[in-house]
Amino acid sequence: MQFVSKVLWEDLRLSVNADTEQNKDSIVRICVRFGSLFALVFLLICGCVSTQKLEPMKIDTKPLAPGDCIVVVFELEEPLRRQFVIDSSGDVSLFYVGEIHLAGLTPYQAAQRIYGAYVPKYYLGLNVSVTRCQ
Repeated sequence: MQFVSKVLWEDLRLSVNADTEQNKDSIVRICVRFGSLFALVFLLICGCVSTQKLEPMKIDTKPLAPGDCIVVVFELEEPLRRQFVIDSSGDVSLFYVGEIHLAGLTPYQAAQRIYGAYVPKYYLGLNVSVTRCQ
Protein backbone atom coordinates (compact mmCIF):
# COMPACT_ATOMS: atom_id res chain seq x y z
CA MET A 1 0.00 0.00 0.00
CA GLN A 2 2.90 2.31 0.76
CA PHE A 3 4.28 1.70 -2.74
CA VAL A 4 0.94 2.68 -4.30
CA SER A 5 0.83 5.87 -2.25
CA LYS A 6 4.41 6.73 -3.21
CA VAL A 7 3.70 6.22 -6.93
CA LEU A 8 0.54 8.34 -6.75
CA TRP A 9 2.35 11.09 -4.85
CA GLU A 10 5.17 11.07 -7.43
CA ASP A 11 2.63 11.42 -10.26
CA LEU A 12 0.97 14.31 -8.47
CA ARG A 13 4.33 16.06 -7.91
CA LEU A 14 5.29 15.65 -11.57
CA SER A 15 1.93 16.92 -12.78
CA VAL A 16 2.33 20.17 -10.86
CA ASN A 17 5.72 20.84 -12.47
CA ALA A 18 4.82 19.79 -16.03
CA ASP A 19 3.34 21.83 -18.83
CA THR A 20 -0.38 21.80 -19.56
CA GLU A 21 -0.56 18.88 -22.04
CA GLN A 22 1.57 16.67 -19.83
CA ASN A 23 -0.44 17.91 -16.86
CA LYS A 24 -3.67 16.56 -18.40
CA ASP A 25 -2.07 13.16 -19.03
CA SER A 26 -0.76 13.02 -15.48
CA ILE A 27 -4.13 13.94 -14.03
CA VAL A 28 -5.82 11.24 -16.13
CA ARG A 29 -3.22 8.71 -14.96
CA ILE A 30 -3.79 9.70 -11.32
CA CYS A 31 -7.57 9.41 -11.70
CA VAL A 32 -7.23 5.96 -13.29
CA ARG A 33 -4.95 4.76 -10.49
CA PHE A 34 -7.19 6.17 -7.74
CA GLY A 35 -10.23 4.70 -9.50
CA SER A 36 -8.56 1.30 -9.75
CA LEU A 37 -7.51 1.45 -6.13
CA PHE A 38 -11.03 2.46 -5.06
CA ALA A 39 -12.56 -0.37 -7.14
CA LEU A 40 -10.18 -2.91 -5.61
CA VAL A 41 -10.95 -1.79 -2.06
CA PHE A 42 -14.68 -1.78 -2.82
CA LEU A 43 -14.56 -5.34 -4.19
CA LEU A 44 -12.55 -6.56 -1.22
CA ILE A 45 -15.02 -5.07 1.24
CA CYS A 46 -18.13 -6.27 -0.61
CA GLY A 47 -16.64 -9.71 -1.17
CA CYS A 48 -16.25 -10.20 2.57
CA VAL A 49 -19.86 -9.42 3.45
CA SER A 50 -22.33 -12.30 3.37
CA THR A 51 -25.87 -11.59 2.23
CA GLN A 52 -27.09 -15.01 3.37
CA LYS A 53 -29.07 -15.06 6.60
CA LEU A 54 -27.65 -17.63 9.00
CA GLU A 55 -30.05 -19.72 11.01
CA PRO A 56 -29.07 -20.75 14.54
CA MET A 57 -28.06 -24.38 14.82
CA LYS A 58 -30.77 -26.50 16.43
CA ILE A 59 -29.45 -28.94 19.01
CA ASP A 60 -31.57 -31.97 19.79
CA THR A 61 -31.81 -32.18 23.59
CA LYS A 62 -34.66 -34.67 23.78
CA PRO A 63 -33.47 -37.98 25.32
CA LEU A 64 -33.41 -41.07 23.14
CA ALA A 65 -35.97 -43.76 23.97
CA PRO A 66 -36.66 -47.37 22.99
CA GLY A 67 -38.06 -47.51 19.45
CA ASP A 68 -36.20 -44.37 18.31
CA CYS A 69 -34.43 -44.59 14.99
CA ILE A 70 -30.96 -43.02 14.93
CA VAL A 71 -28.28 -42.47 12.32
CA VAL A 72 -24.70 -42.90 13.48
CA VAL A 73 -21.94 -41.48 11.31
CA PHE A 74 -18.46 -42.86 11.88
CA GLU A 75 -15.85 -40.64 10.26
CA LEU A 76 -12.39 -41.98 9.62
CA GLU A 77 -10.97 -41.52 6.13
CA GLU A 78 -14.44 -41.83 4.63
CA PRO A 79 -17.73 -41.40 6.50
CA LEU A 80 -19.68 -44.57 7.29
CA ARG A 81 -23.41 -44.03 7.96
CA ARG A 82 -25.42 -46.67 9.77
CA GLN A 83 -29.03 -46.62 10.89
CA PHE A 84 -30.08 -48.26 14.15
CA VAL A 85 -33.30 -48.68 16.12
CA ILE A 86 -32.99 -48.57 19.90
CA ASP A 87 -34.40 -51.86 21.21
CA SER A 88 -36.90 -52.27 24.07
CA SER A 89 -34.11 -52.40 26.66
CA GLY A 90 -32.63 -49.12 25.37
CA ASP A 91 -29.64 -50.68 23.60
CA VAL A 92 -28.23 -50.80 20.08
CA SER A 93 -25.88 -53.45 18.78
CA LEU A 94 -22.71 -52.00 17.28
CA PHE A 95 -20.07 -53.89 15.34
CA TYR A 96 -16.99 -54.85 17.40
CA VAL A 97 -18.32 -53.48 20.73
CA GLY A 98 -21.69 -55.25 20.87
CA GLU A 99 -24.61 -53.89 22.90
CA ILE A 100 -24.39 -50.30 24.13
CA HIS A 101 -27.07 -48.54 26.18
CA LEU A 102 -28.26 -45.22 24.66
CA ALA A 103 -31.79 -44.74 26.04
CA GLY A 104 -32.06 -41.64 28.23
CA LEU A 105 -29.12 -39.90 26.50
CA THR A 106 -29.30 -36.98 24.10
CA PRO A 107 -27.93 -37.63 20.61
CA TYR A 108 -24.77 -35.71 21.56
CA GLN A 109 -24.28 -37.81 24.70
CA ALA A 110 -24.94 -40.97 22.68
CA ALA A 111 -22.21 -39.96 20.24
CA GLN A 112 -19.82 -39.48 23.16
CA ARG A 113 -20.68 -42.90 24.58
CA ILE A 114 -20.20 -44.59 21.19
CA TYR A 115 -16.92 -42.71 20.73
CA GLY A 116 -15.72 -43.92 24.15
CA ALA A 117 -16.54 -47.51 23.22
CA TYR A 118 -14.37 -47.39 20.08
CA VAL A 119 -11.49 -45.04 20.94
CA PRO A 120 -8.69 -45.92 21.62
CA LYS A 121 -9.40 -49.67 21.74
CA TYR A 122 -10.38 -50.06 18.06
CA TYR A 123 -9.74 -46.73 16.32
CA LEU A 124 -7.69 -43.56 16.64
CA GLY A 125 -8.85 -40.34 15.02
CA LEU A 126 -12.49 -41.40 14.90
CA ASN A 127 -15.32 -38.85 14.89
CA VAL A 128 -18.84 -39.95 15.76
CA SER A 129 -22.12 -38.10 15.33
CA VAL A 130 -25.65 -39.24 16.18
CA THR A 131 -28.88 -37.80 14.79
CA ARG A 132 -32.47 -38.97 14.73
CA CYS A 133 -33.76 -40.53 11.52
CA GLN A 134 -35.74 -38.11 9.37
